[in-house]
Amino acid sequence: MIKILLSITTSILICISCTQKFTEDNIIGVYVPEQFVNTKDTLNIMKNGHYSRKIYNRNGKLLLSMKGGWNFYNKDNNSIHFRPYFTNLDRDLDVFPELLADTAGGWVVDLVKDYKQLKFCMEDYQDDKGEPICYLKIK
Repeated sequence: MIKILLSITTSILICISCTQKFTEDNIIGVYVPEQFVNTKDTLNIMKNGHYSRKIYNRNGKLLLSMKGGWNFYNKDNNSIHFRPYFTNLDRDLDVFPELLADTAGGWVVDLVKDYKQLKFCMEDYQDDKGEPICYLKIK
């Protein structure tokens, strides 16, 4: 029952985000995943379509440092396209270091603002509870 309620809540928030518009000034900042345990991931969205990102293992060792570009993906400005992009699913990158080589592609994420908290979610991937993987804006 709780899983169903969480899925319904997530779906409602995603629907609400479809009507929200964002500006560059709204989204500039540092984002971190809500629920990761194997990696510490920080993604810094900067002005003029640039971003930087660092991913560390659970012991604080830097595993990936990358820079790339971003742009609004649609006319409503509620999705962002990152390029290049590493899809971090919180796998143990010390055990599977070959995953770090997959940074050539891009990724589109949906922006959501709920409870005055801005985040973007990778709707195609879920955590172990079945919830989408989301990154919260922390500053």
